[in-house]
Amino acid sequence: MKKLLFLMTFFITAGYSAIAATFVQYVSYTIGTRGATTTPVTVRFVSNTQPGEGVMGQARYVVDPSPTPQYTGFVAGTYAGDAGNGNSYFDVVLQIPNNASNVTFEGANAPYGATSPGSNYTGFSATPQIASMEQALPVQWADFVVAAEGSTARMQWGTFAEIDNVAFEVQRSTNSNTWEVVGRLNGKGTTSVRQQYSFIDAAPNQGLNYYRLRQIDANGKSSLSRVRSVVIGNAVEVLAGPNPAVRYLNLRNVSEKTELVLMDAQGRQQLRRTLTQDAAIGLDNLNAGVYMLRMTNTRGTATSRLVVQR
Repeated sequence: MKKLLFLMTFFITAGYSAIAATFVQYVSYTIGTRGATTTPVTVRFVSNTQPGEGVMGQARYVVDPSPTPQYTGFVAGTYAGDAGNGNSYFDVVLQIPNNASNVTFEGANAPYGATSPGSNYTGFSATPQIASMEQALPVQWADFVVAAEGSTARMQWGTFAEIDNVAFEVQRSTNSNTWEVVGRLNGKGTTSVRQQYSFIDAAPNQGLNYYRLRQIDANGKSSLSRVRSVVIGNAVEVLAGPNPAVRYLNLRNVSEKTELVLMDAQGRQQLRRTLTQDAAIGLDNLNAGVYMLRMTNTRGTATSRLVVQR
């Protein structure tokens, strides 16, 4: 079980349930060399495909001034390596118009040699993975994890690709509004090879600490990572799983009154519960997609990403 230390020590477990379901999930994209009218975008998916099965993917986008969605159509992917836990990576190369915007990706499992997808669609994300092909993000984030190590806080993050990336600035806050710089690491410039970074904050505050990364380009522009939090000192352990979830989300180790809120990609509240003991929460009324799971008790608030499948 992978342990993530947020505000509370908060567990999301991939193999928590006895339910076994074939799945496919979007992971990342890498932009290739721009052509005259289109640019190749390699989209990575992860899936626990069955024997004789692969992954297909497509993109949805708009081209101004028309608001009508357009599609690349499904393209077969190629095996891209072992993802662990019985899962595999698949890369799908899609040709996206240079003037496209609001680009989202969808994957589906399919038998090898098929010309159309089979089952277990990811569904298009409500939030575009690429807001504009003209202004594609300089860094494709892989992950960002913060964990307490005694009286220090360790940050680990990765990138799938970087374009003119000069540095990462590590920022800390006690209220998620006012930030201070606590460190800086050099970036890798331009690379399509996955990179991994690590930084230790030797003097975090006792109690709740928020962290984020400011990525700095060669031209001086910058972008921010998602915010992560960690408690230095005593923490409460709450177990939540499985992830991905299908019908139920099981909560264990609830030792005090805890508020649970589940929000969709637009930040809209979809589910709210007050827990005083271990519980199983039904998810049948939720659509497939990615949600933000937020749990709050007297120790503070912990958030994590939860995938719901259908």
